[in-house]
Amino acid sequence: MKFFLYIFIISTYTISCSSLNFTNSKQDVIDNFIENGWDFQIPKSIGMLNDKFGKPLLPLKIKKSTYNEKLKRLAGSYSKISFSWLIFPDQDYKISNLIVSSPSYKLKYGLKVGSSVSDLIKVLGEPSLKSKNSLIYSSSNFPAKLIVYLKNKKITRLSFHPIGKTMKGYVLYSN
Repeated sequence: MKFFLYIFIISTYTISCSSLNFTNSKQDVIDNFIENGWDFQIPKSIGMLNDKFGKPLLPLKIKKSTYNEKLKRLAGSYSKISFSWLIFPDQDYKISNLIVSSPSYKLKYGLKVGSSVSDLIKVLGEPSLKSKNSLIYSSSNFPAKLIVYLKNKKITRLSFHPIGKTMKGYVLYSN
């Protein structure tokens, strides 16, 4: 009797486990892509940023944030890539916007500038909003989002906005 019960429990457990889906949901993939979909190292200091991407097209400037009056914003544009950081009162810099417009910058899941819309939808699923020239994916960590700009059904630029209600973001050190 003990032996039979043991086999029954093992078979039930095996059947239950095999029916579970251990893959990430599309929303998990979208959230991960919005929060860190770039597949290249972002330098952790302004000096290292300039070393990696060269001289900024315009000088890096600190301005008041339109997102929150207690915060400041630092923006920088380089050739084919732009960054914007929120600066918190404790001088913690967190990336709030990353725009990639070159296929030379690798992204996760094999996506890149130049990928087709169908490749994007295979990876991320249907967007939250669509227009003729853009797709918007919303994170469950609202208001974090991804805006994908299109031309001829190809990705021309991706604009990552990883900061959401939990204020996650990529930290940049000012020294």
